[in-house]
Amino acid sequence: MGRDRLSKETPLWYNNRMKRQSDLIGIKNYESSVEMAEPSIILDIQGKPIDTEWAAEFRGFFWGEGSLWIQGKAGTYAVRAAISLRSDDKEVLIEFQRRLGGRIFIQPLLGEKLAARWQVSKKEDVARIASLLETKLPFKKAREVPIWKQAIDLRISKEGRHWTLEQIEQMNNLADQLKSLRQFTK
Repeated sequence: MGRDRLSKETPLWYNNRMKRQSDLIGIKNYESSVEMAEPSIILDIQGKPIDTEWAAEFRGFFWGEGSLWIQGKAGTYAVRAAISLRSDDKEVLIEFQRRLGGRIFIQPLLGEKLAARWQVSKKEDVARIASLLETKLPFKKAREVPIWKQAIDLRISKEGRHWTLEQIEQMNNLADQLKSLRQFTK
């Protein structure tokens, strides 16, 4: 979608205020479908363009190891992306954090082993990751992205501090849809 052509299909947050914010984080051509309509220029958190090779490697790694979350408690919601690995393989998570933001946590596993978890929840960072995850390949996890993007749109467009009952219902519905896609099917 071109930046000059806004329509009813435009994501909720693509209004003037959020248009400026999306320009700041480098998201051009944010679309709410899995298939990319036109090439996107995505900037990392330092404002540097993410090259297509790095983006492809991130996308492949994420589809293998990552997960998308919509979590809610006490009337608030977070939209998150995360990857957990053995702690001795955390260097790749440090690279993702350096380019895409987020935090890294070290967590105990069974026995004496530790796991490293990279987690992203800031609105502008999850929107950037959503743009990086677009693919034409039929990954089962790729079907989660349009639902996750709707949750990002709702989270970004939320005005004020408190969630309305309608917004809570929408987020609960999106979280349920995301969970249902994770059911094993033959």
